[in-house]
Amino acid sequence: MFKTFTVSIFLSFFLFGGASAKTRIKDVSSIAGVRENFIMGYGLVSGLAATGDNLRSSVFTRQELGNLLSRFGMSISGEAVRTRNVAAVIVTASLPTFAQPGGHIDVKVSAVGDCTSLSGGVLLPTTLSGPDGMVYAIAQGAVMVQRFSPASADVRTKSNENLTTGTILGGAVVEASTDFALQDRESIDVVLHNPDFITAVAIADRINDMISGNLASAIDSTTVKVKIPKQSNVIKLIANIEAIEINTDAKALVIVNDTTGTVIIGGNVKVKPVAIAHGNMVLSIGKEHGMLRTLSSKKSDSTRGFGVQNFSYGATLNGIVEGLNRLGVLPKDLIDIIGCLKSAGALDATVEIK
Repeated sequence: MFKTFTVSIFLSFFLFGGASAKTRIKDVSSIAGVRENFIMGYGLVSGLAATGDNLRSSVFTRQELGNLLSRFGMSISGEAVRTRNVAAVIVTASLPTFAQPGGHIDVKVSAVGDCTSLSGGVLLPTTLSGPDGMVYAIAQGAVMVQRFSPASADVRTKSNENLTTGTILGGAVVEASTDFALQDRESIDVVLHNPDFITAVAIADRINDMISGNLASAIDSTTVKVKIPKQSNVIKLIANIEAIEINTDAKALVIVNDTTGTVIIGGNVKVKPVAIAHGNMVLSIGKEHGMLRTLSSKKSDSTRGFGVQNFSYGATLNGIVEGLNRLGVLPKDLIDIIGCLKSAGALDATVEIK
């Protein structure tokens, strides 16, 4: 008689393929100052099918609607307005560094009051300002709300859709550009996304190898300063720098999510010789003929494991985990073993618990 059981899926990924991985400078860093800028505004969405704010409780919506009507010469007491077709919203957008007046950017709209749905609504012209108070864009247009529709009528899935947020693709027109110029700079800073001294030095060395003049120097684990030669094209210089390929380095890292049973293992993770007893499993890790050899033995178990197997691997945690997976070890056991390896000092890596 066969027994039916559920096997949890254990996922093991490489954060990096080995001690180093060749990639472009563009993919691991950015130029300081070349970034998006967040802008925001407050406005009204109209045309809602009785799903807007209750003006009796949403005082700010009633006040804003009154201010809007007064612009058209209508003087109406706020208490006299009983419509449910209007909702107050916050409008946000990301303004690219080199956006020019006349360009279009996407905006996000989110309800502020007790509106139940923004579906079918239209955002009235709304100014979007930066932290400096300057208006950089004006947004307006039909709000698109994402809705969930099952592929089949037989599918009964509880929807987690949010009807009080929406987007307007290309809904804002840029009115002013940010005050950022590259041509006037004497140097630029290449900023690493993941701070690392070895990678920073590698970037500086590769820039100096590819571009004459010994222009680059690593300032710290995050920043590489590059001098700009006189009468040079800064844009072309940055393009040449971003295209340079380097060998990146990464910290030995293991990320564990105990809730989902997921473990992410970096390629630099190493395991020292150690012996482990876990439940009915005995695991011995030691060097044999110059190689790391894993010997695992398990007692008979109808729901866990697939017998006795021997494995030979390099001295990496990834190889050991693959061997344990082939023995049918559950994700919970794998996570426990990794924790014990770290506590015993046999795991040369940083373990992060999510």
